[in-house]
Amino acid sequence: MEGPQPHVVDGGYYDNYGMATLVEWLDEALEGVQKLEEAHEKIKSVLVIQIHGAPVNSDMPEHAKNRGWFYQWFAPVKTLLNVRTAGQIAHNNIELELLQQKWSAKDVPIHTVIFEFNNPDAPLSWHLTPAEVADIRSAWKNNMTKCRKTVKEFLEGSDNLECGCHKCTSAHV
Repeated sequence: MEGPQPHVVDGGYYDNYGMATLVEWLDEALEGVQKLEEAHEKIKSVLVIQIHGAPVNSDMPEHAKNRGWFYQWFAPVKTLLNVRTAGQIAHNNIELELLQQKWSAKDVPIHTVIFEFNNPDAPLSWHLTPAEVADIRSAWKNNMTKCRKTVKEFLEGSDNLECGCHKCTSAHV
Protein backbone atom coordinates (compact mmCIF):
# COMPACT_ATOMS: atom_id res chain seq x y z
CA MET A 1 0.00 0.00 0.00
CA GLU A 2 1.42 3.39 -0.98
CA GLY A 3 1.15 6.69 0.86
CA PRO A 4 0.73 7.44 4.53
CA GLN A 5 -0.81 4.68 6.56
CA PRO A 6 -3.41 5.48 9.21
CA HIS A 7 -2.46 4.99 12.82
CA VAL A 8 -5.20 4.53 15.39
CA VAL A 9 -4.52 4.55 19.13
CA ASP A 10 -6.85 4.38 22.10
CA GLY A 11 -6.99 7.82 23.74
CA GLY A 12 -6.48 6.13 27.09
CA TYR A 13 -2.73 6.40 26.63
CA TYR A 14 -3.07 10.12 27.18
CA ASP A 15 -6.44 10.67 28.80
CA ASN A 16 -7.93 7.49 30.24
CA TYR A 17 -10.50 9.46 32.25
CA GLY A 18 -11.78 11.83 29.53
CA MET A 19 -10.90 15.00 31.45
CA ALA A 20 -9.02 16.69 28.59
CA THR A 21 -12.04 16.28 26.33
CA LEU A 22 -14.45 17.37 29.06
CA VAL A 23 -12.45 20.49 29.94
CA GLU A 24 -12.25 21.57 26.30
CA TRP A 25 -15.94 20.88 25.66
CA LEU A 26 -17.18 22.43 28.91
CA ASP A 27 -15.12 25.59 28.47
CA GLU A 28 -16.44 26.06 24.94
CA ALA A 29 -20.03 25.41 26.05
CA LEU A 30 -19.78 27.85 28.95
CA GLU A 31 -18.26 30.49 26.66
CA GLY A 32 -21.19 30.02 24.26
CA VAL A 33 -23.77 30.31 27.02
CA GLN A 34 -22.07 33.44 28.38
CA LYS A 35 -22.74 35.12 25.03
CA LEU A 36 -26.50 34.58 25.29
CA GLU A 37 -28.54 37.69 26.07
CA GLU A 38 -31.30 35.99 28.09
CA ALA A 39 -30.48 35.98 31.81
CA HIS A 40 -32.61 32.87 32.42
CA GLU A 41 -30.28 30.84 30.20
CA LYS A 42 -27.16 31.65 32.20
CA ILE A 43 -25.55 28.68 33.91
CA LYS A 44 -25.18 29.23 37.65
CA SER A 45 -22.95 26.24 38.46
CA VAL A 46 -21.68 22.94 37.05
CA LEU A 47 -21.08 19.53 38.60
CA VAL A 48 -18.39 17.32 37.06
CA ILE A 49 -18.88 13.66 37.95
CA GLN A 50 -15.64 11.68 37.73
CA ILE A 51 -15.76 7.89 37.59
CA HIS A 52 -12.71 5.83 38.53
CA GLY A 53 -12.98 2.11 37.91
CA ALA A 54 -10.32 1.33 40.51
CA PRO A 55 -8.37 3.19 43.18
CA VAL A 56 -5.59 5.39 41.93
CA ASN A 57 -2.29 4.31 43.45
CA SER A 58 -0.06 7.33 43.82
CA ASP A 59 2.29 5.59 46.26
CA MET A 60 5.81 5.19 45.02
CA PRO A 61 7.29 1.71 45.47
CA GLU A 62 10.06 1.30 47.99
CA HIS A 63 13.55 1.43 46.53
CA ALA A 64 15.27 -1.95 46.59
CA LYS A 65 19.06 -1.95 46.78
CA ASN A 66 19.74 -5.35 45.24
CA ARG A 67 17.86 -5.89 42.03
CA GLY A 68 19.37 -8.00 39.31
CA TRP A 69 19.65 -7.54 35.56
CA PHE A 70 16.31 -9.23 34.91
CA TYR A 71 14.45 -6.64 36.99
CA GLN A 72 16.35 -3.84 35.23
CA TRP A 73 15.23 -5.27 31.91
CA PHE A 74 11.51 -4.90 32.62
CA ALA A 75 11.69 -1.97 35.12
CA PRO A 76 10.81 0.68 32.47
CA VAL A 77 7.63 -1.19 31.52
CA LYS A 78 6.71 -1.67 35.19
CA THR A 79 7.27 2.03 35.82
CA LEU A 80 5.13 2.98 32.83
CA LEU A 81 2.28 0.78 34.03
CA ASN A 82 2.48 2.10 37.60
CA VAL A 83 2.68 5.82 36.86
CA ARG A 84 0.30 6.01 33.93
CA THR A 85 -2.82 6.17 36.06
CA ALA A 86 -1.37 8.43 38.76
CA GLY A 87 0.15 10.70 36.09
CA GLN A 88 -3.16 11.00 34.29
CA ILE A 89 -4.97 11.80 37.54
CA ALA A 90 -2.43 14.54 38.32
CA HIS A 91 -2.88 15.93 34.80
CA ASN A 92 -6.68 15.76 35.16
CA ASN A 93 -6.57 17.61 38.48
CA ILE A 94 -4.47 20.42 37.00
CA GLU A 95 -6.71 20.83 33.95
CA LEU A 96 -9.89 20.81 36.04
CA GLU A 97 -8.42 23.22 38.59
CA LEU A 98 -7.45 25.70 35.86
CA LEU A 99 -10.96 25.54 34.42
CA GLN A 100 -12.45 25.97 37.90
CA GLN A 101 -10.29 29.05 38.50
CA LYS A 102 -11.28 30.59 35.17
CA TRP A 103 -15.00 30.14 35.68
CA SER A 104 -14.94 30.95 39.39
CA ALA A 105 -13.72 34.41 38.37
CA LYS A 106 -16.87 34.64 36.18
CA ASP A 107 -19.12 33.49 39.08
CA VAL A 108 -19.75 30.03 37.62
CA PRO A 109 -18.44 27.48 40.13
CA ILE A 110 -17.47 24.08 38.74
CA HIS A 111 -17.96 21.48 41.45
CA THR A 112 -16.67 17.92 41.23
CA VAL A 113 -17.44 14.57 42.79
CA ILE A 114 -15.51 11.33 42.34
CA PHE A 115 -17.15 7.91 42.25
CA GLU A 116 -14.37 5.36 42.71
CA PHE A 117 -14.74 1.60 42.82
CA ASN A 118 -12.54 0.76 45.80
CA ASN A 119 -11.11 -2.52 44.53
CA PRO A 120 -7.71 -2.65 42.81
CA ASP A 121 -8.87 -5.73 40.89
CA ALA A 122 -11.85 -4.02 39.30
CA PRO A 123 -13.68 -6.07 36.67
CA LEU A 124 -12.88 -4.96 33.13
CA SER A 125 -15.13 -7.29 31.16
CA TRP A 126 -18.46 -6.36 29.63
CA HIS A 127 -19.75 -9.65 31.01
CA LEU A 128 -19.63 -9.52 34.78
CA THR A 129 -19.79 -12.56 37.00
CA PRO A 130 -22.43 -12.65 39.75
CA ALA A 131 -19.66 -12.03 42.32
CA GLU A 132 -18.45 -8.95 40.42
CA VAL A 133 -22.00 -7.60 40.21
CA ALA A 134 -22.39 -8.15 43.96
CA ASP A 135 -19.10 -6.30 44.61
CA ILE A 136 -20.23 -3.34 42.53
CA ARG A 137 -23.62 -3.22 44.25
CA SER A 138 -21.98 -3.41 47.66
CA ALA A 139 -19.56 -0.58 46.79
CA TRP A 140 -22.46 1.54 45.48
CA LYS A 141 -24.46 0.96 48.65
CA ASN A 142 -21.69 1.20 51.25
CA ASN A 143 -18.78 3.23 49.84
CA MET A 144 -20.42 5.84 47.65
CA THR A 145 -23.06 7.35 49.92
CA LYS A 146 -21.20 10.67 50.23
CA CYS A 147 -20.82 10.91 46.44
CA ARG A 148 -24.49 10.14 45.90
CA LYS A 149 -25.42 12.72 48.55
CA THR A 150 -23.33 15.38 46.80
CA VAL A 151 -25.04 14.74 43.45
CA LYS A 152 -28.47 14.83 45.15
CA GLU A 153 -27.68 18.15 46.87
CA PHE A 154 -26.50 19.65 43.57
CA LEU A 155 -29.63 18.50 41.74
CA GLU A 156 -31.74 19.99 44.54
CA GLY A 157 -30.10 23.38 43.94
CA SER A 158 -27.38 23.50 46.59
CA ASP A 159 -24.25 25.35 45.58
CA ASN A 160 -22.23 24.59 48.72
CA LEU A 161 -21.15 20.99 48.21
CA GLU A 162 -17.86 20.89 50.13
CA CYS A 163 -16.17 19.54 47.00
CA GLY A 164 -12.98 21.56 47.30
CA CYS A 165 -13.67 24.07 44.51
CA HIS A 166 -13.02 27.78 45.14
CA LYS A 167 -16.67 28.56 45.95
CA CYS A 168 -17.03 25.68 48.42
CA THR A 169 -13.73 26.38 50.19
CA SER A 170 -14.40 30.13 50.47
CA ALA A 171 -17.87 29.41 51.93
CA HIS A 172 -16.21 27.62 54.87
CA VAL A 173 -13.61 30.30 55.61
